[in-house]
Amino acid sequence: REYRLTAQRIRSDAEELGENTQHYIDRLLTTELHNHSRLLITGYAGSGKTWLLKSAAKDLAKTASNHVLILCYNELLALDLRQSIGDQNVQVFNFHGLCEYLLTQQRLSAEVPKQLIRAVHKDSHYYDGLNTAASLALDLNPELGQRFDAVVIDEAQDFDVDWLTLVGRLTKPQARWFVAMDPTQKWRTGDRVLSLDSTLLTGFHHVHMEHNLRNTSAIA
Repeated sequence: REYRLTAQRIRSDAEELGENTQHYIDRLLTTELHNHSRLLITGYAGSGKTWLLKSAAKDLAKTASNHVLILCYNELLALDLRQSIGDQNVQVFNFHGLCEYLLTQQRLSAEVPKQLIRAVHKDSHYYDGLNTAASLALDLNPELGQRFDAVVIDEAQDFDVDWLTLVGRLTKPQARWFVAMDPTQKWRTGDRVLSLDSTLLTGFHHVHMEHNLRNTSAIA
């Protein structure tokens, strides 16, 4: 008998896949994120890393006193995460956007630190020095630090190790850390870039997401 893919059948299959994926994510939340304060999540594109992180952030933000920081490398991903989560207890930035935010909180225009950056990293690119400038802003105003109860990082394979040092200054001593990375999608290289064997990840419980969950929906 001829088998036809109707729009209704496609929609039904997509909804079933979405439900199964959410069950899978919920199980990971229960068995992994709820039981570990520091979690390293790896997996290929489409394995559900971002979906899991979004679910974790929403779950953490259910407690009114919890303030959650979500970071990624890509500015467009940060915009998508900010729009899809939409919780006042969750702040979302790409890393360089976080640095510029800290500088504006220090009442410095994002343009002004260029002079400061050049003094620290002579002839360096503007974005290369943002981490240093933001660290100096924290030195000038320590009250900006230790404000977050949890930090969630996506695209960590493109983060410098020093960036996590800055992020650590923004978190409370007992803050929870959830870090996701896909080494096969790394496009930044060098000794400064975070890797699976970086000492900063020592003590993190490692979960590898090996199933391909991606369909026509944006569930990366």
